[in-house]
Parts: sequence; C-alpha cells; structure tokens
Amino acid sequence: MSIKFFKAIFLQFSGILGAGIFALPFLFYNSNFTFATIVLIFVAIFMAILNLFYIDIILHTSGDHQLSGYAQIYLGPKSKFLSVANLLFLGFGGILAYIKLASIFLLQIFPSLSVFIVSTIFIFLLGVFHLSKIKFCQVIFQILPVISLIIIIFLYFLSFNFPAPTLNFNSPNLLCFGGIIFALAGFTIIPEVEEVLRFSKNKKNLLKFSSLIGLVLVAIIYLLFSYGIIRISASNISVDSVVGVIRVYPFIGKILVTLGLMIIFKASLNFLLIFKEVFYRDFKLPEKTSYNLSFLVPFLTLFFINVSFIKIISLAGGISVFLSALLICLIRLKLPCNWLTRVLIFIVLTIFIFGLIAENF
Repeated sequence: MSIKFFKAIFLQFSGILGAGIFALPFLFYNSNFTFATIVLIFVAIFMAILNLFYIDIILHTSGDHQLSGYAQIYLGPKSKFLSVANLLFLGFGGILAYIKLASIFLLQIFPSLSVFIVSTIFIFLLGVFHLSKIKFCQVIFQILPVISLIIIIFLYFLSFNFPAPTLNFNSPNLLCFGGIIFALAGFTIIPEVEEVLRFSKNKKNLLKFSSLIGLVLVAIIYLLFSYGIIRISASNISVDSVVGVIRVYPFIGKILVTLGLMIIFKASLNFLLIFKEVFYRDFKLPEKTSYNLSFLVPFLTLFFINVSFIKIISLAGGISVFLSALLICLIRLKLPCNWLTRVLIFIVLTIFIFGLIAENF
C-alpha cells in the first residue's frame, strides 16, 4: 500500500469526521440505541453508494470541479445555481455548527468570556491557518485524524470502568436521522481525495477503496464514541456530549474538549477549502480572491450563533444532503449505467426522501 493511499483514506476520514460526532451520543440515547445503530448502518451503506456515484462522475469528467461544476456540465446552468446555493447552505450550516460547538467547548476553558468573544477568537484562528498556508500547520493537520482516532478509542475503552447504561428505554424514532446523515456526509471532500491519487496506478480502484474505508472507519468510530460517552455520562448526557461529562468527570471532560477543538478546527478548514475551491474552480476567480471570500463565510455565522446545535445539523443534514444526493444521482443517470445502477439510484433517493419526511413531519 502506498503512502498516497493512506493519505487519501485519512483525508476522506477527516473530511467526514466533524461536529456531528458530538451530537450522536445524545441522539442515540434518545432515539433508542439499537434502532439508531441500525439507522447508522443503513445510512452508511447508502452514503457509500452515493460516494461511489460521485466518484464515477469525477472519473468520467475531465477537469477539476466541485459538484456545482459537474451539475453545470451534465444538467445545465440552473442546476449549477441550485448546486452552488445548496453547497453554500450545507457549508454554512456546517461552519455554523462547528463554531457553535467550538464556543461551547471554549467556554468550558474560559467561562468568564461571552459566546460572541470566544466565537470570534475561533474564527480569527481559522483565518490565520486558512490564509497563511504554513507548511508546519499542514503537517499538523495531516496527523490530526490519527490523534483523534487514538483519543476516541481510548475513551471507548475507558468507558468500561463505568457502569453499563440502560440504552433502549425509548421507543424507536427517527430523531437521529438528520444528525447521522450530517455526520456521515463526506462527499464534498472526494474531489480533494482524487487529487491525492490522481497520478497513482489503478487510481479508479484506489479512489473507491479509500473513500469506502474512510467512511466505514468513521461509522465505527461514531458507534464507539456514542456508546463510550453514554456510558461515561450516565444520566448526564448533554446535547454536545462534553458538558454532561464535565459535570461529573472534569478530567475526562477536558480530554473531550481537546478532542472536540481538534476535530472542529480541522473540519472547519475542510469546509473553508471547499468554499475556496468552488470560487476558484467553478467561478474562475483568482486564487487569492477565492481564499479571501471563503474566509468571510465564518463571520456571517455570528448572526446565527444562538441557534440550537441540534437544529443546525438536522436541517443541514436532512435538506441539504438530500438535494446534493438528488443532483449526484441525476448526474449519474447521464453516464452509462445498467439496470442495477438505476435501481440503486431509485432506492437511495427513496430512503433520503422517507427519512426527510419522517424526521420533519
């Protein structure tokens, strides 16, 4: 296995792993743990199919594009506008969720500061790393997924020192659906994964395998993390996972805060990179201008900083990911496809529509 292949896996892994992980313990606990686990497995399967559809589109199309670019090529200018608007909505929802969560974590360290101040500090640090392109920082971010993986596995095994929780006291419900979709939505990073493997031999298979392995790895980590946090928190489970743990076990809570800030910071930079790529690749703006415009997005989130964390990820996960899935499936139909591909497209869209309706109505 080449170094590029492992780099691609962890790029896909870090492109999926984000703020959604901290909502999952609360959602799993209140949605019936066994049922939520089944939902996680099914969503992971259909997200894997969607990722493979997107990979097929990338491999069949010349040039560098984000989803908006592919939408224009295969579906026309109006679809590009819809794709851009949807990607901006998803990215804005993601950045908003990350900054909201970062402010909660930072307040555990600096309780005397306001939400606005800690959010502004976080955004400022994002800008420094995003705009400076310091090589040392890039090296750090390449190893962050490995560090996050180690910490999460450590917390999982640590949780066995605590009493086993009662997991399935609630009736099964789809409260968890939007959060799980948001947490597993990593197709936006696939064009960057393709760049890593672009000049590799057997690129097609390596790209598909790296995408699938990254997704499966994240799904397993989500399950381990959710169980571990529920077990450590007992009846003190909180919406953000961290506050509930800090109340009863401050030291473990500080480990979670450290983990959370690392994951959120890296995930926020991924979204800023995606914004930059849309401006640069699909709108053909100068690279410097694209970087500067992408950095303006986090500042807009300050107007919505008081919105509930769960509402943010449910809305972004349910609506925006569905629209992205619809565009990917419609584009995939423009490529050569057999009856099985058409059936899978129909099933994927049906599942997303059903989940969207069930969660919101």
